[in-house]
Amino acid sequence: MRSNSRGDAELGQQAEIRRVSCYVLGGLCVFSSMRSNSRGDAELGQQAEMRRVSCYVLGGLCVFSSMRSNSRGDAKSGQKAEMRGGLCYVLGGLCVFSSSRSNSRGDGESGQQAEMRGVLCYVLGGLCVFSSMLSSSRGDAESGQQAEMRRVSCCVLGGLCVFSSMLSNSRGDAESGQQAGMPRVSCCVLGGLCVFSSMLSNSRGDAKSGQKAEMRGGLCYVLGGLCVFSSSRSNSRGDAKSGQQAEMRGVLCYVLGGLCVFSSMRSNSRGDGESGQQAEMRRVSCCVLGGLCVFSSMLSNSRGDGESGQQAGMRGVSCYVLGGLCVFSSMLSNSRGDAESGQQAEMLGVWC
Repeated sequence: MRSNSRGDAELGQQAEIRRVSCYVLGGLCVFSSMRSNSRGDAELGQQAEMRRVSCYVLGGLCVFSSMRSNSRGDAKSGQKAEMRGGLCYVLGGLCVFSSSRSNSRGDGESGQQAEMRGVLCYVLGGLCVFSSMLSSSRGDAESGQQAEMRRVSCCVLGGLCVFSSMLSNSRGDAESGQQAGMPRVSCCVLGGLCVFSSMLSNSRGDAKSGQKAEMRGGLCYVLGGLCVFSSSRSNSRGDAKSGQQAEMRGVLCYVLGGLCVFSSMRSNSRGDGESGQQAEMRRVSCCVLGGLCVFSSMLSNSRGDGESGQQAGMRGVSCYVLGGLCVFSSMLSNSRGDAESGQQAEMLGVWC
């Protein structure tokens, strides 16, 4: 698989994932090595790579043993983002992560250390059940900025994870009471997967602006085994003066064979009238052949104003199901595809 984003000649900026060899042991793809080089010019030695990805299949899905990513690995700052010691085991059929640690911009002076530690989960019935997960991003002592997802208790009813409550606090310092919480997440299992009844998220919930991003009234039903979302609405920075309202409405999907089939999904972010900025994913039709979703076409237009022709589209995505999982035959993505620079990021000829 090769991806080239902003492939102009003067910098040799070439983001590529090469030498991806994988094998199938039991039914799913096992990646042995994957290397990504983004902005690989020589003077900085900026080399983002995911190397030494060894994984094994126990029971049917991929078990990652170690994964290391180094982005902007120049010597002067020691900036090294890595996910190390990712050990997971398979109990029943899917991957059980025991610990995963990520350190981005790990220089010594600020102690900025983003890590997901103590992630213990167990498999009851076939899929992973998370018992606790704590993430601290920019955990320096003076502000107590600690983004964490705690008190995540879930049980398995029928085969998949049922979340009962989840609270996330990002930048939880005391003076502003900024607390992003997803409380009151109740869901039940009908047929095998989780059915969310209501979910409310409040990010930067101070009183003066009423900025409240919420996904409410998320009703979904299970037909055949996976969740069928009927409606989901998200409003971020929903103050009255600009009418900025990001919403995903009219999401209809059906289950044919076992997984969710999306028929249409529309998202409008910052939908004020003067610029017509409307990011939407439309005409997403997919069918299920064998058990997983087969996307036939998906088009996304972000900031689709007319003067620059900025249109990020993923089109012509045809894939087929051989044995149970999706086989992508071709996928082309064009982000900021204006003609003067030939900036074209594409992933094509992806066979697996």
